[in-house]
Amino acid sequence: MKHLPLHPIEETDPFVYRKSHAYRQAFENYIRYGEPIRLFEAKATEGNRPTTHYIWRTQGDSKVRPSHRANDGKIFSWDDPPPTGHPGEDFGCRCFAQAYYPEVQEFAHQTLAGSESDAAKKWGNWELFVHFVTGGGSAVSLSQIGHLRGIIDYYANTLGVYERVNGQISDAARHAESGHFQYDFNDIYSFRPYLFSLGKSTVTSQFSGTVTKIGNALEISGTVTYEFRDFYTDTADIRQFVTGTSDPSKISIWTRWTEFGGTYFAIEDSWKTKFKALVNADQNKNRYVK
Repeated sequence: MKHLPLHPIEETDPFVYRKSHAYRQAFENYIRYGEPIRLFEAKATEGNRPTTHYIWRTQGDSKVRPSHRANDGKIFSWDDPPPTGHPGEDFGCRCFAQAYYPEVQEFAHQTLAGSESDAAKKWGNWELFVHFVTGGGSAVSLSQIGHLRGIIDYYANTLGVYERVNGQISDAARHAESGHFQYDFNDIYSFRPYLFSLGKSTVTSQFSGTVTKIGNALEISGTVTYEFRDFYTDTADIRQFVTGTSDPSKISIWTRWTEFGGTYFAIEDSWKTKFKALVNADQNKNRYVK
């Protein structure tokens, strides 16, 4: 006589599942064939399903019915069973359902959270120089000089920074795994092709949001805050060429002539984007990488 294992159930066996149809079917298979009871499939068949679809799996032996063998490896919906019914539903069926997680259709995008525009008249290199000479060092904003939206577009599209930021946030989300997380980053970018007087400027960014793991995917949402900062010190870069620095505090009184009689001033502004992404939890399969 074939000896059955002492513990036929592979997982913790809550009493509620002992009375289910799936459990009774699985227990019958255990008695008749000595197959361990896969409580995961019993739970899934009874409606506590971790996925909307499943992969039909057979025992792979000569006892499998032809109609069930034809289902082996195919994907079915729990809401739309095949003509044979779901695995384990037919009398004596030893087949089981393997949870199916589809390939992640990845995306990551940022959209402006506000209505940033360049309604103000655009300043050119001359206007910035005039402010350098007559402004007394007062700071200006990008929106004030008509360049906020232009800088955003140049930063996001021409320099392609948003794509890199998407990868950095996705990578940080993989480490966070779930719940709320933050990620800070900053770098120096050349905006000279956009407007010569801006030269190299610093953009500091911070993401704040949440990540939720769904199957083999990470769902990420939150807000990215960008802060632009630059100092207008020398339009023609004469001081930097002569002294090696554009910082007025680091030059001697004998080279102050390179200031052209002006006073350096800050150019600052900020904007926010709404971030949404669905990326693969496996870094090797994720197109959005750091």
